[in-house]
Amino acid sequence: MVVRGVVRVGPGERGPDGARRMLTGSVAQIWGDVGWLAEQGVTEVFFDLNWDPAVGSPDVAPAVAVDRATDLVHALAPPGAR
Repeated sequence: MVVRGVVRVGPGERGPDGARRMLTGSVAQIWGDVGWLAEQGVTEVFFDLNWDPAVGSPDVAPAVAVDRATDLVHALAPPGAR
């Protein structure tokens, strides 16, 4: 089972109940969420970085967006691939 996960690295976003939204926060928190998803039967998570304001905003210079996306790809790589 593949899940598309909207990822936001940085301060964890909060939902209406005050809890941190899944796949937001530190890289360690995001990988913790990926572990929970694996326990639910998810076999792959597609990290969607386009919702990061420094990646997907039309107001960000293309070079800045590419640099941010590159940094996130490296930070979110599986632990054995870093």
